[in-house]
Amino acid sequence: MSVFLLPKDLCARLTSAIAEFWWSSGDKKRKIPWEDSYCWGFTNHGSYSTQSGYRLTEAILTMNNSENQSLPPVEKKLWGDLWKVKAPPKLKHFLWRALSGALAVKERLRTRGIAVDITCQGCGQASETICHVLFCCDKARRVWDLANIPLPPAGFSRSSVLLNLVHLLSVSKNRGVDVSIQRVFPWMLWQYWKARNSVIFNKLHADPHHTVSHAYEEAELWYQAQTGLIEAEPHHVKMSWHKPPEGSIKCNISSSWINASQSCGVSWILRDSRGSTILHSRRAYSYVHSKEEADLYALL
Repeated sequence: MSVFLLPKDLCARLTSAIAEFWWSSGDKKRKIPWEDSYCWGFTNHGSYSTQSGYRLTEAILTMNNSENQSLPPVEKKLWGDLWKVKAPPKLKHFLWRALSGALAVKERLRTRGIAVDITCQGCGQASETICHVLFCCDKARRVWDLANIPLPPAGFSRSSVLLNLVHLLSVSKNRGVDVSIQRVFPWMLWQYWKARNSVIFNKLHADPHHTVSHAYEEAELWYQAQTGLIEAEPHHVKMSWHKPPEGSIKCNISSSWINASQSCGVSWILRDSRGSTILHSRRAYSYVHSKEEADLYALL
């Protein structure tokens, strides 16, 4: 490797020429083409993700919270209980938005600087807050009356979503209430919210009876899908083996099918008139969709 000493003025001219070649903005000068692009600085790959956006928002809110106080015990417990509710993630997120004040009702839009009349479109009698829309509007009260869910003795709170959700969570844990009623409240809130939006945006008025029945149906279907046990109740039959005639052999087959895993096991055994085993075998199959199909595999 050779090393050469260069005059300072030559180094300065070279540096200037390189800078002119790289960074010049003149149209007639040849230079390296630089392209501007957007880059999100809060992920390793430089692309925006919803998760990183939420984390940044939470970090900003935490920094702006001068008091830096933790949540009260009751509210902290409620947040934890909400995420433990047995319901689809979409419904859990909806409950989180309701408690966080993140549903697009008129009162919340006004706080965002949108000039709207905050009178409730459902009843025209009160301000359209999240608590009013979900619990206290005449249409909402009609749905709750039909839902058969035990209500607070003094009725739902008119100002606190937190207190109303605390009550619904207590009902979901009450063993003295029918199981279908215990678990339906996330679907009831969700179906009513959808019905309310259909009225506002599509001018489609839903029957409260349909809203309630649809909530119960959706809850039942979801629970069935989680358990995967949509089978008839087992019945026990006393079985005994009968030997074949003298000089004959008898083949017995059996199958067992599991709906949750869509699999089955089959077996067969060949015995003579004295009950002695001559041959036997067993095998497992996957992607079997019914007990009848499992029985057919046993015959193969």
